[in-house]
Amino acid sequence: MLFLACVLAAAAPTEAAAAGRGLARRAATLPDPAYLRVATWNVAAINNNPFEYWITHDDPKYNQMMQDVQAFLDEPGAADVAVSTVLTEAMLGELQAKMTEAGWDHVDEAVAEWRSQYAGRQIIAGFMKDKDLGKKRLMSMPDRTTNTINLASGQTATRPTAINCYGAEFASMEQWWAQWKGFMFDTKLSLASGKEATPSQLVGKISRAKYPALTEAEEA
Repeated sequence: MLFLACVLAAAAPTEAAAAGRGLARRAATLPDPAYLRVATWNVAAINNNPFEYWITHDDPKYNQMMQDVQAFLDEPGAADVAVSTVLTEAMLGELQAKMTEAGWDHVDEAVAEWRSQYAGRQIIAGFMKDKDLGKKRLMSMPDRTTNTINLASGQTATRPTAINCYGAEFASMEQWWAQWKGFMFDTKLSLASGKEATPSQLVGKISRAKYPALTEAEEA
């Protein structure tokens, strides 16, 4: 959607400013008018993360949930645990095996980088709020390609996560992890493009030319 933002200016522009808007001749004869200045920007969503787009809703439970999520992100307190308590060493080992089996390059280097640079960070303050990680697109780009996948049938396949319209339930970390691994590496999808692929095969290389915050090793 294209939203229109309107900014009212109380002071009338000078003739020079009006000329820039093609109004020079008229400006000299207008009785000190106030002009409406407008700006537009495209805020179309590229994903369907329900926590990223806070809508106006009459349901008090929805509003409370969104307020609670915002409060947690603002002040997580003792819940701002190390990333390694969410993606544990055991889970990392399983992921490493899956990536190796899938034929990914630089798996051992990626695991070493994870352990040295990310595992010990606080998951909110040091990970989710790290603006440099955002500039590198290390999380958002894989999410973009696997969050909601268009299929040849006209339907969509959604990655097991809380940030899309995934329809199944995971009541524990163990259930979520099993579903996530199965979806990413073991589920062959017939894509709208006519190709077949697992979601993990849709995770491509991020271009350093486009995102210069990336290091050479991260691009590889």
